[in-house]
Amino acid sequence: MLSYKRLKEKEKTLQNPTEHCCVRQYLIDRHQIHYLRFIMEAYPGIAVVSTVDSALGLVCLAIAPGCEPEIVRILEAERETLKLREVFSEKDQGTGSGEQEEPRLKPFY
Repeated sequence: MLSYKRLKEKEKTLQNPTEHCCVRQYLIDRHQIHYLRFIMEAYPGIAVVSTVDSALGLVCLAIAPGCEPEIVRILEAERETLKLREVFSEKDQGTGSGEQEEPRLKPFY
């Protein structure tokens, strides 16, 4: 049985998991969402795929700490199949304009 102190520590880590992982959004071919999900499931514990908008093919990856290089390698290998483009905001670029951030797309090469 968990002690009260350990239970409180566990609650703190489970309350806001995004503080501990890198969250990235990507636009992919909407017919390939299942393929990306299956790829990520083949590597247990490194990322979780969530569909934000299935009509657009907008997905969100919550990447476990320290697994970013592995995810980058996987996504680079599947870039053409998925027609992958990362979505990022001006905040990510550090413009610091203070205005509402508008999502921008990294070019697909």
